[in-house]
Amino acid sequence: WLPEDGWRLETAAHYASYEDDNAFFSGRLESYWETNPDLGIWLGLQLSTASTSEPCDYYWTPYWDQRIMGVLRYFQRWEGYFFRLDLMGGFSRSRGRDPRFFDVIEVEEKDVVVDGVANTVKEEKVVQQPLEDESTSWELAWGVDGQYEKSLGNHADLVMTGSVTALHEYIDHTFTIALRFHW
Repeated sequence: WLPEDGWRLETAAHYASYEDDNAFFSGRLESYWETNPDLGIWLGLQLSTASTSEPCDYYWTPYWDQRIMGVLRYFQRWEGYFFRLDLMGGFSRSRGRDPRFFDVIEVEEKDVVVDGVANTVKEEKVVQQPLEDESTSWELAWGVDGQYEKSLGNHADLVMTGSVTALHEYIDHTFTIALRFHW
């Protein structure tokens, strides 16, 4: 490593509160080192986590998901074009929302005084807990991620992205095509 080497550090966090009273949080930290500027080769590390507060059948709701990935990146930028391809390998662990979880009823007692008379009131709430003996370990994960952008004149870009990550229990994938406008 030399002081004039290219180095890039990125961080991102996302929080969403949905109409069904669910909350989703994700965070990511990425660091890249430009090892060969002539070829556009970078080495990097990605750390990420995601969690939701409640289960839902309509979208991905992990109890928690964590990933540590090493990245070999090919990156090029030309006049009007941009291309990035990441080859990733590392580890992931997660705990999903499935039958291995059970509901626990927590009871809280409060002393309440009404018209000079003391009463004890019990409040119950349901909390979802993972089974105590359920443990998750780090599993191998690998993937490919890419992005291509082409300028469409002075005020628009065509943006295509794709990602496929093979995890222990499933394959995570995303593909998008978008038009980006700017003035």
